[in-house]
This record gives sequence, structure tokens and C-alpha cells, in this order.
Amino acid sequence: MRNEGGSALIQYLSKDTRLVALSIAGNDISHRVMADILKALSSHPSLTTLDVAKNRLGLPGTRALTSLFKCRSLVDVDLSGASIGVACGSALSSALRSKPGLQRLVLSNNRLQSEGVLELAGALTEDCVISTLNLSGNDLSDDCIAPLCLSLSHMPCLTHLDLSRNRLGEEACHSLARYLSLPTPHQAEEGTSGAEEAEKKRGRQLLREMGPELAALLDEREERERAEHEAEMEQLRQEGGKAPPPKATRHVTLTHLYLHTNPLCDGGLTALSTGLKVNRSLTHLALSHCVLGPLGVAAMCGALKHNKTLTDLELDHNPIDNEGAVAIGSLLRMDSRLQRLSLVVCGFGDAGFYKLAAGIRGSVLIEVDLGGNSLTDKGADTVVSALQTSLSECRTLVKLELSLNKTSHEQVLRLQQSLRNNRRMARETELHELQSELDSLQSISADIAVKKWDVARVNKARRADAELAFGLAGQYTVAEVQRGKTMGALEEEAQINQAEIAQVTEQYDLIANRVQQLRQTQMRRGGSGASSSSSVTLSSSDPPAPPLPAQARVMLLREQLTMARAMSQRDLGAGGVAPDIRRNQSAQL
Repeated sequence: MRNEGGSALIQYLSKDTRLVALSIAGNDISHRVMADILKALSSHPSLTTLDVAKNRLGLPGTRALTSLFKCRSLVDVDLSGASIGVACGSALSSALRSKPGLQRLVLSNNRLQSEGVLELAGALTEDCVISTLNLSGNDLSDDCIAPLCLSLSHMPCLTHLDLSRNRLGEEACHSLARYLSLPTPHQAEEGTSGAEEAEKKRGRQLLREMGPELAALLDEREERERAEHEAEMEQLRQEGGKAPPPKATRHVTLTHLYLHTNPLCDGGLTALSTGLKVNRSLTHLALSHCVLGPLGVAAMCGALKHNKTLTDLELDHNPIDNEGAVAIGSLLRMDSRLQRLSLVVCGFGDAGFYKLAAGIRGSVLIEVDLGGNSLTDKGADTVVSALQTSLSECRTLVKLELSLNKTSHEQVLRLQQSLRNNRRMARETELHELQSELDSLQSISADIAVKKWDVARVNKARRADAELAFGLAGQYTVAEVQRGKTMGALEEEAQINQAEIAQVTEQYDLIANRVQQLRQTQMRRGGSGASSSSSVTLSSSDPPAPPLPAQARVMLLREQLTMARAMSQRDLGAGGVAPDIRRNQSAQL
């Protein structure tokens, strides 16, 4: 892709910000274009994986990582072979401090050297959740491993550490051994002390037994340390009695350690073995191409007899010889948990093969690679027979590699038959385990079916109750609607009745007033006697009757109105004068 493709990628990244993963490894893009790409990626909030291996980041690109690492979703970054170098160590450290959520970081083949790793170690704190850290091929030396291990001991999630293809020796192995001797988080929670303090106590005891001079020096050192501690406590009391801050918890969570292609030699492996002896977390250890001899391997095997977690061991291309093979065979005969063992090109011959075959018999190995060693024609038949016997007893072994050894076709066929038997037994065992698991699952499924039926029955009853309640609720709703309509009709009818009552009452009042006026007129004319006998009193002094219903009141008022009209007509007839003429006569008088 080169720089032209990188420029096109920048334009694409500026338009679409939904990128989740990006791999542009092996394109040899220049540091300026890479810096622009990383800046463009900082606007992608969903980016989780980035692989820019074998491009040229340089200092500009490394500085651009700071803004990119602010993306919360980014968890996997591969910067292998990215030309970071020693000068970029500070910028890389700043970038890592801005991204505590990173889980996998690959920095292999960047020529960081010890100075760059020391800068990096400052950013690896207890807030860092990196689980995989690859520092292979960075020309590291012993002096940077102690500070690095100190930082690693505070990281709560580190499981994979790759320090292969560097220049690590015995001093680095001492630092790694101290790191491996730390307690696991589970042991720390239970209050179990690490083996480091126990080793110190044993060391002091050995020094005291070596002579009075060493004992005196040790006593002087302990007295000096005690005096320094008392001075620190006195200073704290003078500053206000504040208690010293609690020390940060140090532990080891490492499961995979890769140290291949380092000149560890026997001294380095012997030093590392002190940590392997008490470690309770490591499961995979790679020590190929480490110039290991029989002495170092013997020390390691003695330590692994106390280790109950290591399952994978790689010792390829080391001059172990027959003595080392004897130590490994002795380890396998013990209660070893090794399941995969690789001993390619380790220089042992017929005697070593025979000891290994005897060790395989009582092991739990699954895969063994013994290719490229010095098995001769003379010893091949004996070794193959021993291997056949071991395979008949070690039913877990399903893969045995003997390539580049002097074995005949017939011998290979014999071993293949034994391996087939083991594979068949393994398959039968696996089938038996699967059948047991299937039976268990079927039993669980039957229980689930019964519970499902019970739940369905309960749900059906609840559904019926719900439907009944819903029906009653519907009937109640219909009744409420009907009642509302009836009440509305009654209220409307009452309003109409009230209006009619008001109208009739108004007419009655007008007629009553008119009758009263006519009576007054008759009295003034002297005709009160004639009309008094026929007058009707519209009001009464009797106590009021109880109120009548609206319709009855309307009918009563209508009857009274009819009577009033009749009386009015009668009075007008008795007077013999029309109302208008009488009104005019009254006006003339």
C-alpha cells in the first residue's frame, strides 16, 4: 500500500467513523503518513483492534498514539516492527498512561533496548489491565528486568509475557525468580505469604551456620535495618502521627512465560528454578535455544517436582544430553502434571531415550516430541519396545514424534499401532465421559421438562383467571358506559324539564299579575261584589305541600294556567268592555 494507499486510507477514515478493527501490517508506510492515520483513527469511538506492524511509526507516530489510546473501546494493539526505538520510549510511556484499559500490547522487534523498557515500566501500574505483553526481539539486557518485574508484580491481569530473542542471562533469571515466587491473588487474599520471605529466612540461617564472621555481619545488618525503621517511625510521629501508607499488593498472575532464544545457560535456569519451585500460576514455559545443559535441567526438574501447575514445557535445541534426559525421566515418574513436552534436537542418545521411555510410563503426557536426537540403529529396537510398554500403560499419550531419528519402518508401525490403541482408548474414554455428560444433561432436561410442565400449568390457570378478570372488567366497562349514557340522558331530560318549568312559571306569573290588575280595576268601578263570588285565590296560607316530581309540577302548572286563562276570560266577559277600551276609559278618568 505504501504512502499513496495510506493517504487514501486517511480520506476514507475521515468519512466513515464506524471502524471496529484495522490491520495494515507490512505496508512500510512512512512515519508522517502513519501519524496522520493514527490521528484520523482517534475519531473512531468503536475501534477495538489495531495492527500496524512492520510500518514506520517513528517519533511522530508514537506521539499520535496518545490521542488514539483515548478511545475507550481499544483493547488490542500490535506495534511489532514499527521502528519505535529507544528515542520513542518516553512518548510510548505517555501513550500507555492515557490508556489504562488496553488488554494486549505487542512491541516485538522495535529495538527498545533497556532504556526504552525502563520508560515503559513506569507506565505499567496497578491500573493497567494488560493481559498479554510481548517484548521479544528488543535487545534487552539484564539491568532492565528487575524494574520491569517490579511493575509487572502490580499488574492484576497479566497472564502472557514474551521476553524471547533478547540478551537475558543469569541476573535477569534471578529477577524473574523473585517475581514468580510472589503469591497469587488468591493466596494473597487468604493471607498466605509468598516464598520470598521464607527464602530470606533460610538464607539468613545458612549464613549464620557458615561461621561467626558472617553471623556478626548479618546481626549488624539487621540492627542497622531496625534502626532505620525506628528512625522512619519517629519522623512520622513528629510529622503528626500519621501512619505510613499501606504498601501496594504485589502478586503474580502469569500463566505463559516465553524465554526462548536467550543465553540463560545453566546458571540462569538454576536461578529461575527457585521461582518455579514455589510458583502456583505458571502453566506454559518456553526455554528453547537457551544454551541449557544437564546441570540446569537437573535443577529445573528438581524444582518442578514441587510444582503442580506447569503443564507445557519446551526445551528444544538445548545440549541436554543423556544426563538431562535422565533428570527429565525422573521428573515424569514423579507426580508431574506435565502434559506436553518438547525435546527436539537435545543431543541425547539411546540411554536418554530409554530413561524417557521409562518416565513416560507413569506420566500424564498427551504429546511428546523427541525428533532430531541421536537414536542409533542398535538401540532403536530396545527403545521402541520400551516405548510400546510405556504407551500401553500411559493411556493419555496420543502423539509421539520421533522424526529425524534412526528408526526403521517396522518400528514406526509398531509405535503407530500403540498410539492407535491409545487414541482408541482416548476416544472410548472421551465417549464414556461424553455419555456420562449426556446422561446428566438428559436428567437435567427431564427435570426441566417437568418444571416446564408445572410452569405451563400454572401459566394456564393464571391465563384463565386473567381472561375471566378481563371479561368481568369488560362487562363492568360496558355497564359503566351504559350507566354514563343513562345518567347523561336523565340529566338532559331534567334540564329540559327545568326549562319547561321555568317557562310555565313565567307564564303563570304573567297571568296572575294580569288577574290582579283586573280585580283592582273592578274594585275601582264598584263591581267587586259581583266578581267576588267567582274569584279564585291563587295563593294560600296553608303550609306548603311536599315537592312534586318535575313532570307532575309541569302538569299542575299547566292546569293552573288553564284555570287562570278561563278566569281571565270570564272576568273580561263580566266587565263587558274590551281590555283596550277599559284601559282608555281608565286613562280618561
